[in-house]
Amino acid sequence: MQIVHVSDTHLGAKPYHINRLQEHVIEAFDTVIDYVIEARPRVMIIAGDVIDRPRPETHILLHLIRKLKEVTERGVKVILAHGEHDTPGRRDKTLLEVLSEAIDGVYAPRITGSTLEERVAKSMIQVDDTTIGVYQFVKTHVERQREYAKNIMPLYEKAFSRVDGRKVFVAHIGVEGTLIEYATHVNPRDLPSVDYAALGHHHGRWYWKRDGSQGPLMAVYPGSLYPLTIREARSNDKRGPILVDLSGDEPVIQEEYNVEVAKHIVTREITIPTPEYIKVEQRLREVVANSTRGINKDVVLHVPVSIGITVSRAKIESIFIKLSRQMNKIIIPHIRLTATPGESRSVEDVIVASVDPIEIIKTTYKVSKETAKLILALKDALASGDVEAADSIIDELTQKGELLKLANSKGLR
Repeated sequence: MQIVHVSDTHLGAKPYHINRLQEHVIEAFDTVIDYVIEARPRVMIIAGDVIDRPRPETHILLHLIRKLKEVTERGVKVILAHGEHDTPGRRDKTLLEVLSEAIDGVYAPRITGSTLEERVAKSMIQVDDTTIGVYQFVKTHVERQREYAKNIMPLYEKAFSRVDGRKVFVAHIGVEGTLIEYATHVNPRDLPSVDYAALGHHHGRWYWKRDGSQGPLMAVYPGSLYPLTIREARSNDKRGPILVDLSGDEPVIQEEYNVEVAKHIVTREITIPTPEYIKVEQRLREVVANSTRGINKDVVLHVPVSIGITVSRAKIESIFIKLSRQMNKIIIPHIRLTATPGESRSVEDVIVASVDPIEIIKTTYKVSKETAKLILALKDALASGDVEAADSIIDELTQKGELLKLANSKGLR
């Protein structure tokens, strides 16, 4: 049996609030659908973060429905795993669950309000002689996700041990060796002993093969479809679907299909110590011209900018907007404040380097370390506009009775 493994499509994302970049994300998704239609696998797997937010714009939802039907109408089964972007903070039915009920051939199991054993049993899908287990994602802070993974992984191991044939595990999860330490949930050897683990969450391409008796024979992150941040733009990681053949004794990667609908370039940093805006515009024109010379496809330029404390951030941003229009290029400034002469740091870097926010919260509000971490996670979720994550954290604080304690400590009712 052949599968096409995709992850982190983030349909509907609008990086930097730029409409053209949202169009790029849609084009990347459409490229994958065209590839699946041509390759005609038995199963298409999207391992989480199918959409960029739980309640996408109407035109994004309609586009997703049309494209999934194009796949299922050709006899290809579609497995959708939940990720943090697909999952509402509150315990509502998700859009992926609705799609699985509305479209024949689409499966997005998400079981809540039951025991872990029941969640695992109900997340198993049979396609021909292959059993596919879909990890039951929970939207909570990282430490709780680690605890949850530690408890539920052995249950997946037991469930797979009871079935014959090919075995595939699908999970939107952080695996050690792929992400920075605080964002990881499990070691690859803790994953079930299946033929293939189709992973999502890490936006780069990554492979792992079993070197002992534990874990899957092969675990893969295919990489996201489109760079959503400057860090991803800097990366040389390839992105796109992986075509996997499961008919032999071991899984075989038949093709790595790379998706690139636009060329992302990160330029050298521009330093602006004083408000000499005419010179800034001239230098920026030169940087853009030099960086895009000889490139015919769409180009997205990321320009790191270091500014002194007397330089107007708004003025710098207006220069970028003006030149983007004049030069018909997508030029994105990434502005950092110069903290000390010769050293550029973001304001967040300076704060983190000098204090421990967890200890400050513990002392100020007289709460436990776990609650302090939740409060800090809530602050980060609100700052990033992730309302669903904020809702989830508020729910947890409420269930623990911590919000009432905090209100009482401040004389609030």
